[in-house]
Amino acid sequence: AIGGFINADNPTWEGTATELIEKLELDIKPNALSLKLNVNAGKLYNLYFVQYNNSRSHKGRKITLRYDEDHPIIVEPESDTDDTAEDEFQYQPVDGNPKATVCYVRGDSGNKSFHDMTDAEKENFLATSYPA
Repeated sequence: AIGGFINADNPTWEGTATELIEKLELDIKPNALSLKLNVNAGKLYNLYFVQYNNSRSHKGRKITLRYDEDHPIIVEPESDTDDTAEDEFQYQPVDGNPKATVCYVRGDSGNKSFHDMTDAEKENFLATSYPA
């Protein structure tokens, strides 16, 4: 839900867990949402480039979600050339950042941008590109 809510068109959101639950129409308690966000912050960034931050002040707890438009991985088809084997990933620096061109996604054919991939395809891409 958050990956579809925070994106290039809606890059930031700030508020409480309760407000986020209302905004996304979720059926979860605020403390459970905060726990899930804390546990899955890395996955949220890796899959959707959404940075999660929580802070606490005398006014209460605040959640900040921000889409990282300058994320270090830009995954998009480079061109329609057949220079690369179907299952090969190419890495090229772009303005000092790595750029990955996805030439093939297992179980699919043709070029597909990262944001057009299903969650399972994104997880597979990240797992095979950046093994633990």
